[in-house]
Amino acid sequence: MRWQAYWRVVEPTKSAAQVDAEAYLLYIDLGSDVYWRASCLRFQRWMLFLAAFVSQICCGSLYAYSLLIKPLATQLRATDEAVTLPYYVAYACVGVAAALAGPSIERHGPRAGMCLGALLMAGGHLCAVLAIAYQRPFLLYGYGVLYGAGVGINYVTPIAPLQKWFPDLRGTAAGFALCGFGASGVVWGGVYQLLLRDVGVLSVFVVGGLAMTLLLLLCALVLRTPPPAYRVHGLDMHGVEEFAGDSRRDGVCLVDFAKAHDYLGPELDENERVYHERIQHQTLRACVLSADFAFLYATYMATFVFAIVYLPHLYDLYLLLASTSSEAESDALSFLLLAAICNFLGRLVLPIASDIVIRIASLNPPFGRKLAFGVALLVQSIVLGVLPSVLRQRDVDTFAHMMWITAFVLGGATGTLPSLCTDLYGVYHTGTMFGILLTGSSLVGLVGGYLFTRCFSAWKEESELDAYVANAHWVHAVVLSGLLFVCLVRTNPVDRFQHGYTLCGHRLCR
Repeated sequence: MRWQAYWRVVEPTKSAAQVDAEAYLLYIDLGSDVYWRASCLRFQRWMLFLAAFVSQICCGSLYAYSLLIKPLATQLRATDEAVTLPYYVAYACVGVAAALAGPSIERHGPRAGMCLGALLMAGGHLCAVLAIAYQRPFLLYGYGVLYGAGVGINYVTPIAPLQKWFPDLRGTAAGFALCGFGASGVVWGGVYQLLLRDVGVLSVFVVGGLAMTLLLLLCALVLRTPPPAYRVHGLDMHGVEEFAGDSRRDGVCLVDFAKAHDYLGPELDENERVYHERIQHQTLRACVLSADFAFLYATYMATFVFAIVYLPHLYDLYLLLASTSSEAESDALSFLLLAAICNFLGRLVLPIASDIVIRIASLNPPFGRKLAFGVALLVQSIVLGVLPSVLRQRDVDTFAHMMWITAFVLGGATGTLPSLCTDLYGVYHTGTMFGILLTGSSLVGLVGGYLFTRCFSAWKEESELDAYVANAHWVHAVVLSGLLFVCLVRTNPVDRFQHGYTLCGHRLCR
Protein backbone atom coordinates (compact mmCIF):
# COMPACT_ATOMS: atom_id res chain seq x y z
CA MET A 1 0.00 0.00 0.00
CA ARG A 2 2.82 2.42 0.79
CA TRP A 3 4.38 1.72 -2.60
CA GLN A 4 1.04 2.42 -4.31
CA ALA A 5 0.58 5.58 -2.25
CA TYR A 6 4.00 6.81 -3.31
CA TRP A 7 2.90 6.87 -6.94
CA ARG A 8 -0.26 8.81 -6.08
CA VAL A 9 0.81 12.40 -6.65
CA VAL A 10 -0.35 14.88 -4.01
CA GLU A 11 -0.54 18.48 -5.13
CA PRO A 12 1.38 20.40 -2.45
CA THR A 13 -0.48 23.29 -0.88
CA LYS A 14 1.16 26.66 -0.34
CA SER A 15 0.44 29.04 2.50
CA ALA A 16 0.13 32.77 1.94
CA ALA A 17 3.50 33.25 3.66
CA GLN A 18 5.20 30.79 1.32
CA VAL A 19 3.66 32.38 -1.76
CA ASP A 20 4.80 35.79 -0.56
CA ALA A 21 8.35 34.55 0.13
CA GLU A 22 8.65 32.79 -3.23
CA ALA A 23 7.90 36.06 -4.99
CA TYR A 24 11.55 36.94 -4.25
CA LEU A 25 14.61 35.22 -5.68
CA LEU A 26 16.28 34.43 -2.35
CA TYR A 27 14.24 33.00 0.50
CA ILE A 28 14.79 30.46 3.27
CA ASP A 29 12.19 28.31 5.02
CA LEU A 30 12.80 28.77 8.77
CA GLY A 31 10.04 26.35 9.77
CA SER A 32 6.59 26.86 11.31
CA ASP A 33 5.49 28.74 8.18
CA VAL A 34 8.11 31.44 8.76
CA TYR A 35 10.31 32.55 5.87
CA TRP A 36 13.30 34.83 5.48
CA ARG A 37 13.53 36.66 2.18
CA ALA A 38 15.83 39.13 0.47
CA SER A 39 13.49 41.88 -0.66
CA CYS A 40 16.07 43.48 -2.94
CA LEU A 41 15.40 41.16 -5.91
CA ARG A 42 12.08 39.76 -7.05
CA PHE A 43 11.81 36.39 -8.78
CA GLN A 44 11.15 36.30 -12.53
CA ARG A 45 10.22 33.13 -14.36
CA TRP A 46 12.98 33.70 -16.92
CA MET A 47 15.54 33.06 -14.16
CA LEU A 48 14.61 29.39 -14.34
CA PHE A 49 16.20 29.18 -17.79
CA LEU A 50 19.64 29.99 -16.39
CA ALA A 51 19.23 27.63 -13.42
CA ALA A 52 18.14 24.78 -15.68
CA PHE A 53 20.96 25.47 -18.15
CA VAL A 54 23.66 25.41 -15.46
CA SER A 55 22.27 22.31 -13.74
CA GLN A 56 22.17 20.44 -17.06
CA ILE A 57 25.79 21.35 -17.74
CA CYS A 58 26.68 19.77 -14.39
CA CYS A 59 24.69 16.63 -15.23
CA GLY A 60 26.40 16.32 -18.59
CA SER A 61 29.78 15.90 -16.90
CA LEU A 62 28.97 12.17 -16.88
CA TYR A 63 29.83 11.97 -20.56
CA ALA A 64 33.29 13.47 -20.02
CA TYR A 65 34.21 10.38 -17.96
CA SER A 66 35.78 8.81 -21.06
CA LEU A 67 38.66 11.31 -20.70
CA LEU A 68 39.42 9.88 -17.26
CA ILE A 69 39.56 6.19 -18.16
CA LYS A 70 43.26 5.89 -19.00
CA PRO A 71 44.47 8.23 -16.18
CA LEU A 72 42.34 6.28 -13.69
CA ALA A 73 43.61 2.94 -14.98
CA THR A 74 47.19 4.14 -14.57
CA GLN A 75 46.59 5.63 -11.12
CA LEU A 76 44.73 2.57 -9.80
CA ARG A 77 46.88 0.01 -11.64
CA ALA A 78 43.76 -1.47 -13.17
CA THR A 79 42.63 -2.31 -16.68
CA ASP A 80 40.69 0.12 -18.85
CA GLU A 81 37.70 -2.25 -18.70
CA ALA A 82 37.71 -2.22 -14.88
CA VAL A 83 37.53 1.57 -14.63
CA THR A 84 35.00 1.78 -17.49
CA LEU A 85 32.41 -0.37 -15.72
CA PRO A 86 31.46 2.35 -13.17
CA TYR A 87 30.45 4.53 -16.13
CA TYR A 88 27.94 1.91 -17.28
CA VAL A 89 26.70 1.54 -13.70
CA ALA A 90 26.17 5.30 -13.54
CA TYR A 91 24.45 5.29 -16.93
CA ALA A 92 21.99 2.63 -15.73
CA CYS A 93 21.34 4.49 -12.47
CA VAL A 94 20.45 7.71 -14.32
CA GLY A 95 17.25 6.29 -15.79
CA VAL A 96 16.21 4.34 -12.70
CA ALA A 97 16.71 7.29 -10.32
CA ALA A 98 14.96 9.70 -12.69
CA ALA A 99 11.91 7.43 -12.88
CA LEU A 100 11.71 6.74 -9.14
CA ALA A 101 12.26 10.35 -8.07
CA GLY A 102 9.38 11.85 -10.08
CA PRO A 103 6.56 11.59 -7.48
CA SER A 104 8.89 12.63 -4.64
CA ILE A 105 9.94 15.78 -6.50
CA GLU A 106 6.27 16.67 -7.03
CA ARG A 107 5.57 16.20 -3.31
CA HIS A 108 8.56 18.04 -1.88
CA GLY A 109 9.32 20.52 -4.63
CA PRO A 110 12.20 20.99 -7.09
CA ARG A 111 14.43 22.73 -4.54
CA ALA A 112 14.52 19.64 -2.32
CA GLY A 113 14.97 17.39 -5.36
CA MET A 114 17.99 19.27 -6.64
CA CYS A 115 19.58 19.44 -3.18
CA LEU A 116 19.23 15.66 -2.89
CA GLY A 117 20.72 15.16 -6.34
CA ALA A 118 23.61 17.51 -5.53
CA LEU A 119 24.42 15.59 -2.34
CA LEU A 120 24.36 12.26 -4.19
CA MET A 121 26.70 13.61 -6.87
CA ALA A 122 29.00 14.95 -4.14
CA GLY A 123 28.98 11.53 -2.48
CA GLY A 124 29.93 9.94 -5.79
CA HIS A 125 32.89 12.28 -6.19
CA LEU A 126 33.96 11.49 -2.61
CA CYS A 127 33.94 7.76 -3.42
CA ALA A 128 36.16 8.43 -6.43
CA VAL A 129 38.58 10.48 -4.31
CA LEU A 130 38.81 7.68 -1.73
CA ALA A 131 39.31 5.09 -4.48
CA ILE A 132 42.29 7.03 -5.84
CA ALA A 133 43.76 7.97 -2.47
CA TYR A 134 43.61 4.43 -1.03
CA GLN A 135 44.11 2.50 -4.30
CA ARG A 136 40.72 0.79 -4.03
CA PRO A 137 39.23 0.44 -7.55
CA PHE A 138 36.00 -1.09 -6.22
CA LEU A 139 35.16 2.25 -4.61
CA LEU A 140 34.54 3.56 -8.11
CA TYR A 141 31.28 1.61 -8.06
CA GLY A 142 30.15 3.95 -5.31
CA TYR A 143 30.86 6.74 -7.76
CA GLY A 144 28.80 4.94 -10.39
CA VAL A 145 25.77 4.40 -8.14
CA LEU A 146 25.70 7.68 -6.20
CA TYR A 147 26.83 9.95 -8.99
CA GLY A 148 24.55 8.27 -11.55
CA ALA A 149 21.54 8.54 -9.25
CA GLY A 150 22.31 12.20 -8.57
CA VAL A 151 22.58 12.96 -12.28
CA GLY A 152 19.25 11.22 -12.91
CA ILE A 153 17.46 13.23 -10.22
CA ASN A 154 18.97 16.55 -11.26
CA TYR A 155 18.30 15.82 -14.93
CA VAL A 156 14.52 15.66 -14.43
CA THR A 157 14.14 18.14 -11.56
CA PRO A 158 14.03 21.39 -13.62
CA ILE A 159 11.77 19.90 -16.31
CA ALA A 160 8.37 20.06 -14.58
CA PRO A 161 8.85 23.54 -13.00
CA LEU A 162 9.67 25.03 -16.39
CA GLN A 163 6.63 23.36 -17.95
CA LYS A 164 4.46 24.83 -15.18
CA TRP A 165 5.89 28.34 -15.40
CA PHE A 166 5.74 28.43 -19.22
CA PRO A 167 2.39 26.97 -20.35
CA ASP A 168 2.53 29.42 -23.25
CA LEU A 169 6.02 28.30 -24.38
CA ARG A 170 6.34 24.66 -23.43
CA GLY A 171 8.65 23.68 -26.25
CA THR A 172 10.90 26.67 -25.64
CA ALA A 173 11.04 25.91 -21.91
CA ALA A 174 11.93 22.27 -22.57
CA GLY A 175 14.62 23.28 -25.05
CA PHE A 176 16.28 25.63 -22.59
CA ALA A 177 16.00 23.00 -19.86
CA LEU A 178 18.01 20.45 -21.83
CA CYS A 179 20.28 22.45 -24.13
CA GLY A 180 22.85 22.81 -21.34
CA PHE A 181 23.33 19.06 -21.43
CA GLY A 182 24.34 19.32 -25.07
CA ALA A 183 26.98 21.93 -24.26
CA SER A 184 28.38 20.06 -21.27
CA GLY A 185 30.77 17.89 -23.27
CA VAL A 186 32.65 20.95 -24.50
CA VAL A 187 32.70 22.57 -21.03
CA TRP A 188 33.81 19.60 -18.96
CA GLY A 189 36.05 18.20 -21.67
CA GLY A 190 38.12 21.40 -21.51
CA VAL A 191 38.07 21.56 -17.70
CA TYR A 192 39.08 17.91 -17.27
CA GLN A 193 41.91 18.15 -19.80
CA LEU A 194 43.25 21.26 -18.07
CA LEU A 195 43.16 19.62 -14.62
CA LEU A 196 44.68 16.37 -15.88
CA ARG A 197 47.54 18.23 -17.51
CA ASP A 198 48.38 20.59 -14.64
CA VAL A 199 47.40 18.77 -11.43
CA GLY A 200 46.31 15.15 -11.91
CA VAL A 201 43.31 12.86 -11.96
CA LEU A 202 42.61 13.24 -8.22
CA SER A 203 42.06 16.96 -8.69
CA VAL A 204 39.38 16.28 -11.30
CA PHE A 205 37.12 14.71 -8.68
CA VAL A 206 38.04 17.17 -5.92
CA VAL A 207 37.72 20.39 -7.91
CA GLY A 208 34.97 19.09 -10.17
CA GLY A 209 32.95 17.73 -7.26
CA LEU A 210 33.16 20.96 -5.26
CA ALA A 211 32.33 23.12 -8.29
CA MET A 212 29.32 21.01 -9.29
CA THR A 213 27.96 20.85 -5.75
CA LEU A 214 28.18 24.62 -5.33
CA LEU A 215 26.59 25.33 -8.72
CA LEU A 216 23.75 22.87 -8.15
CA LEU A 217 22.95 24.27 -4.71
CA LEU A 218 22.82 27.77 -6.21
CA CYS A 219 20.48 26.48 -8.93
CA ALA A 220 18.29 24.90 -6.25
CA LEU A 221 17.74 28.35 -4.71
CA VAL A 222 16.13 29.51 -7.96
CA LEU A 223 13.85 26.52 -8.59
CA ARG A 224 10.23 26.66 -7.40
CA THR A 225 6.72 25.93 -8.62
CA PRO A 226 4.13 28.60 -9.49
CA PRO A 227 1.65 29.89 -6.90
CA PRO A 228 -1.88 28.42 -7.02
CA ALA A 229 -3.34 31.48 -8.74
CA TYR A 230 -0.57 31.71 -11.34
CA ARG A 231 -1.66 32.73 -14.83
CA VAL A 232 0.29 33.99 -17.83
CA HIS A 233 -1.25 35.18 -21.09
CA GLY A 234 -4.61 33.87 -19.89
CA LEU A 235 -3.33 30.35 -19.14
CA ASP A 236 -2.80 28.58 -15.85
CA MET A 237 0.11 26.18 -15.32
CA HIS A 238 -1.87 23.39 -17.01
CA GLY A 239 -2.26 25.35 -20.22
CA VAL A 240 -6.02 25.87 -19.97
CA GLU A 241 -8.13 28.94 -19.44
CA GLU A 242 -9.84 27.68 -16.32
CA PHE A 243 -8.90 25.23 -13.61
CA ALA A 244 -11.06 22.17 -13.40
CA GLY A 245 -10.99 18.65 -12.08
CA ASP A 246 -10.07 19.16 -8.39
CA SER A 247 -10.74 16.23 -6.11
CA ARG A 248 -10.32 17.01 -2.43
CA ARG A 249 -10.22 14.64 0.49
CA ASP A 250 -9.83 15.82 4.08
CA GLY A 251 -8.74 19.23 2.85
CA VAL A 252 -5.93 17.84 0.68
CA CYS A 253 -6.01 18.13 -3.09
CA LEU A 254 -5.14 14.73 -4.58
CA VAL A 255 -3.87 14.89 -8.12
CA ASP A 256 -3.44 11.42 -9.59
CA PHE A 257 -4.57 12.49 -13.03
CA ALA A 258 -3.08 14.37 -15.92
CA LYS A 259 -4.33 17.93 -16.16
CA ALA A 260 -5.71 19.44 -19.32
CA HIS A 261 -3.47 20.08 -22.27
CA ASP A 262 -3.37 23.32 -24.18
CA TYR A 263 -5.89 22.32 -26.84
CA LEU A 264 -7.86 25.24 -28.17
CA GLY A 265 -11.47 25.14 -27.05
CA PRO A 266 -13.04 25.71 -30.49
CA GLU A 267 -11.18 22.74 -31.99
CA LEU A 268 -13.09 20.25 -29.78
CA ASP A 269 -16.72 19.43 -30.47
CA GLU A 270 -19.11 18.15 -27.79
CA ASN A 271 -18.12 14.48 -28.16
CA GLU A 272 -14.42 15.33 -28.19
CA ARG A 273 -14.80 17.27 -24.96
CA VAL A 274 -16.00 14.09 -23.22
CA TYR A 275 -12.84 12.26 -24.24
CA HIS A 276 -10.75 15.29 -23.34
CA GLU A 277 -12.15 15.14 -19.80
CA ARG A 278 -11.05 11.50 -19.61
CA ILE A 279 -7.53 12.53 -20.59
CA GLN A 280 -7.51 15.04 -17.74
CA HIS A 281 -8.39 12.38 -15.17
CA GLN A 282 -5.86 9.68 -16.02
CA THR A 283 -4.07 8.12 -13.09
CA LEU A 284 -0.31 7.75 -13.23
CA ARG A 285 -0.81 3.99 -13.43
CA ALA A 286 -3.10 4.40 -16.44
CA CYS A 287 -0.56 6.67 -18.12
CA VAL A 288 2.28 4.18 -17.68
CA LEU A 289 0.25 1.12 -18.71
CA SER A 290 -1.37 2.70 -21.77
CA ALA A 291 -0.64 1.35 -25.25
CA ASP A 292 0.33 4.83 -26.38
CA PHE A 293 3.07 5.05 -23.77
CA ALA A 294 4.37 1.63 -24.78
CA PHE A 295 4.69 2.84 -28.37
CA LEU A 296 6.21 6.13 -27.18
CA TYR A 297 8.77 4.14 -25.18
CA ALA A 298 9.59 2.07 -28.27
CA THR A 299 9.78 5.25 -30.37
CA TYR A 300 12.19 6.78 -27.86
CA MET A 301 14.51 3.78 -27.95
CA ALA A 302 14.42 3.58 -31.76
CA THR A 303 15.12 7.31 -32.06
CA PHE A 304 18.18 7.29 -29.83
CA VAL A 305 19.72 3.88 -30.51
CA PHE A 306 22.07 5.42 -33.09
CA ALA A 307 23.14 8.15 -30.67
CA ILE A 308 23.72 5.78 -27.78
CA VAL A 309 25.57 2.87 -29.43
CA TYR A 310 27.10 4.39 -32.58
CA LEU A 311 27.92 8.05 -31.98
CA PRO A 312 30.38 7.37 -29.11
CA HIS A 313 32.64 5.74 -31.73
CA LEU A 314 32.60 8.71 -34.10
CA TYR A 315 36.08 9.85 -33.12
CA ASP A 316 37.66 6.48 -33.93
CA LEU A 317 35.58 6.17 -37.10
CA TYR A 318 36.63 9.60 -38.31
CA LEU A 319 40.30 8.75 -37.71
CA LEU A 320 39.80 5.53 -39.66
CA LEU A 321 38.32 7.38 -42.63
CA ALA A 322 40.92 10.17 -42.52
CA SER A 323 43.90 7.94 -41.81
CA THR A 324 45.81 9.31 -44.81
CA SER A 325 45.59 12.89 -43.54
CA SER A 326 48.51 14.33 -41.56
CA GLU A 327 46.10 16.37 -39.41
CA ALA A 328 43.57 13.61 -38.78
CA GLU A 329 43.52 13.98 -34.98
CA SER A 330 42.99 17.75 -34.95
CA ASP A 331 40.35 17.41 -37.67
CA ALA A 332 38.60 14.70 -35.64
CA LEU A 333 38.47 16.94 -32.57
CA SER A 334 37.04 19.80 -34.65
CA PHE A 335 34.50 17.38 -36.10
CA LEU A 336 33.35 16.30 -32.62
CA LEU A 337 33.19 19.91 -31.44
CA LEU A 338 30.90 20.85 -34.34
CA ALA A 339 28.77 17.77 -33.65
CA ALA A 340 28.34 18.90 -30.03
CA ILE A 341 27.42 22.40 -31.21
CA CYS A 342 24.85 20.97 -33.64
CA ASN A 343 23.32 18.87 -30.86
CA PHE A 344 23.17 21.93 -28.61
CA LEU A 345 21.47 24.01 -31.32
CA GLY A 346 19.02 21.20 -32.06
CA ARG A 347 17.95 21.00 -28.42
CA LEU A 348 17.25 24.73 -28.48
CA VAL A 349 16.02 25.52 -32.01
CA LEU A 350 13.62 22.66 -32.78
CA PRO A 351 11.58 22.92 -29.53
CA ILE A 352 11.19 26.66 -30.17
CA ALA A 353 10.18 25.86 -33.75
CA SER A 354 7.56 23.41 -32.45
CA ASP A 355 5.92 26.22 -30.46
CA ILE A 356 5.88 28.43 -33.56
CA VAL A 357 4.49 25.72 -35.86
CA ILE A 358 1.80 24.75 -33.36
CA ARG A 359 0.60 28.35 -33.12
CA ILE A 360 0.77 29.18 -36.82
CA ALA A 361 -0.74 25.90 -38.06
CA SER A 362 -3.17 25.54 -35.10
CA LEU A 363 -1.94 21.99 -34.47
CA ASN A 364 -2.78 19.91 -31.44
CA PRO A 365 0.37 20.37 -29.30
CA PRO A 366 1.12 16.64 -28.82
CA PHE A 367 0.96 16.08 -32.57
CA GLY A 368 3.22 19.05 -33.19
CA ARG A 369 5.80 17.72 -30.71
CA LYS A 370 5.55 14.22 -32.18
CA LEU A 371 6.59 15.60 -35.55
CA ALA A 372 10.08 16.24 -34.12
CA PHE A 373 10.49 12.51 -33.52
CA GLY A 374 9.17 11.72 -36.98
CA VAL A 375 11.71 14.09 -38.51
CA ALA A 376 14.56 12.66 -36.40
CA LEU A 377 13.68 9.09 -37.40
CA LEU A 378 13.25 9.98 -41.07
CA VAL A 379 16.60 11.78 -41.24
CA GLN A 380 18.37 8.91 -39.49
CA SER A 381 16.73 6.41 -41.84
CA ILE A 382 18.15 8.28 -44.83
CA VAL A 383 21.58 8.75 -43.23
CA LEU A 384 21.92 5.10 -42.21
CA GLY A 385 20.72 4.00 -45.63
CA VAL A 386 23.61 5.73 -47.41
CA LEU A 387 26.18 5.43 -44.60
CA PRO A 388 27.62 2.05 -45.71
CA SER A 389 28.48 3.36 -49.18
CA VAL A 390 29.93 6.57 -47.71
CA LEU A 391 32.14 4.55 -45.37
CA ARG A 392 33.35 2.23 -48.11
CA GLN A 393 34.22 5.23 -50.30
CA ARG A 394 35.98 6.87 -47.32
CA ASP A 395 34.17 10.11 -48.09
CA VAL A 396 35.12 12.07 -44.97
CA ASP A 397 33.34 15.31 -45.88
CA THR A 398 29.99 13.65 -46.63
CA PHE A 399 30.31 11.55 -43.47
CA ALA A 400 30.95 14.65 -41.35
CA HIS A 401 27.98 16.57 -42.77
CA MET A 402 25.64 13.59 -42.25
CA MET A 403 26.71 13.25 -38.63
CA TRP A 404 26.23 16.97 -37.98
CA ILE A 405 22.70 16.85 -39.39
CA THR A 406 21.95 13.74 -37.34
CA ALA A 407 23.27 15.37 -34.16
CA PHE A 408 21.02 18.38 -34.81
CA VAL A 409 17.78 16.42 -35.24
CA LEU A 410 18.61 14.14 -32.30
CA GLY A 411 19.11 17.21 -30.15
CA GLY A 412 15.75 18.51 -31.34
CA ALA A 413 13.97 15.27 -30.41
CA THR A 414 15.62 15.34 -26.98
CA GLY A 415 14.61 18.94 -26.34
CA THR A 416 11.02 18.34 -27.45
CA LEU A 417 10.43 15.24 -25.32
CA PRO A 418 9.55 16.97 -21.99
CA SER A 419 6.89 19.15 -23.61
CA LEU A 420 5.45 16.09 -25.37
CA CYS A 421 5.18 14.32 -21.99
CA THR A 422 3.41 17.37 -20.56
CA ASP A 423 0.97 17.58 -23.47
CA LEU A 424 0.13 13.89 -23.20
CA TYR A 425 0.14 13.31 -19.44
CA GLY A 426 -0.08 16.69 -17.68
CA VAL A 427 2.34 18.81 -15.67
CA TYR A 428 2.11 16.70 -12.50
CA HIS A 429 3.25 13.58 -14.35
CA THR A 430 5.85 15.22 -16.60
CA GLY A 431 8.88 14.42 -14.45
CA THR A 432 7.86 10.82 -13.75
CA MET A 433 6.93 9.96 -17.34
CA PHE A 434 10.07 11.65 -18.65
CA GLY A 435 12.14 9.73 -16.10
CA ILE A 436 10.59 6.41 -17.10
CA LEU A 437 11.43 7.14 -20.73
CA LEU A 438 15.05 7.70 -19.70
CA THR A 439 15.21 4.08 -18.56
CA GLY A 440 14.97 3.32 -22.28
CA SER A 441 18.40 4.93 -22.68
CA SER A 442 19.82 2.59 -20.06
CA LEU A 443 18.21 -0.41 -21.75
CA VAL A 444 19.49 0.60 -25.18
CA GLY A 445 22.93 1.27 -23.72
CA LEU A 446 23.12 -2.21 -22.20
CA VAL A 447 21.51 -4.29 -24.97
CA GLY A 448 22.59 -2.14 -27.90
CA GLY A 449 26.11 -1.77 -26.55
CA TYR A 450 26.38 -5.55 -26.20
CA LEU A 451 25.12 -6.11 -29.77
CA PHE A 452 27.48 -3.47 -31.14
CA THR A 453 30.47 -5.03 -29.38
CA ARG A 454 29.61 -8.57 -30.50
CA CYS A 455 29.02 -7.50 -34.09
CA PHE A 456 32.16 -5.39 -34.14
CA SER A 457 34.28 -8.24 -32.78
CA ALA A 458 32.88 -10.67 -35.36
CA TRP A 459 33.68 -8.42 -38.33
CA LYS A 460 36.84 -6.69 -37.13
CA GLU A 461 39.15 -9.50 -38.26
CA GLU A 462 38.07 -8.98 -41.87
CA SER A 463 38.07 -5.19 -41.77
CA GLU A 464 37.45 -2.57 -39.10
CA LEU A 465 35.50 -0.56 -41.65
CA ASP A 466 33.28 -3.56 -42.40
CA ALA A 467 32.61 -3.87 -38.67
CA TYR A 468 31.16 -0.35 -38.59
CA VAL A 469 29.14 -1.07 -41.76
CA ALA A 470 27.70 -4.26 -40.24
CA ASN A 471 26.57 -2.37 -37.15
CA ALA A 472 25.00 0.33 -39.32
CA HIS A 473 22.71 -2.30 -40.88
CA TRP A 474 21.06 -3.51 -37.66
CA VAL A 475 20.85 0.02 -36.24
CA HIS A 476 19.13 1.06 -39.49
CA ALA A 477 16.55 -1.70 -39.03
CA VAL A 478 15.76 -0.51 -35.50
CA VAL A 479 15.41 3.11 -36.65
CA LEU A 480 13.05 2.05 -39.47
CA SER A 481 10.85 0.27 -36.90
CA GLY A 482 10.65 3.58 -35.05
CA LEU A 483 8.85 5.13 -38.04
CA LEU A 484 6.03 2.63 -37.41
CA PHE A 485 6.03 3.11 -33.65
CA VAL A 486 5.79 6.91 -33.85
CA CYS A 487 2.69 6.59 -36.06
CA LEU A 488 1.06 4.40 -33.39
CA VAL A 489 1.46 7.04 -30.66
CA ARG A 490 -2.02 8.58 -30.63
CA THR A 491 -2.21 12.29 -29.85
CA ASN A 492 -5.83 13.06 -30.73
CA PRO A 493 -8.01 13.26 -27.55
CA VAL A 494 -10.69 11.04 -29.11
CA ASP A 495 -8.37 8.42 -30.62
CA ARG A 496 -6.47 7.85 -27.38
CA PHE A 497 -9.49 6.24 -25.71
CA GLN A 498 -10.63 4.08 -28.60
CA HIS A 499 -9.99 0.35 -28.30
CA GLY A 500 -7.54 -0.64 -31.00
CA TYR A 501 -6.54 1.16 -34.17
CA THR A 502 -8.41 2.06 -37.34
CA LEU A 503 -7.26 2.83 -40.89
CA CYS A 504 -9.55 4.72 -43.29
CA GLY A 505 -12.49 3.97 -41.00
CA HIS A 506 -11.75 0.23 -40.77
CA ARG A 507 -10.73 -1.28 -37.43
CA LEU A 508 -7.42 -3.10 -37.71
CA CYS A 509 -7.12 -4.50 -34.20
CA ARG A 510 -8.90 -4.40 -30.86
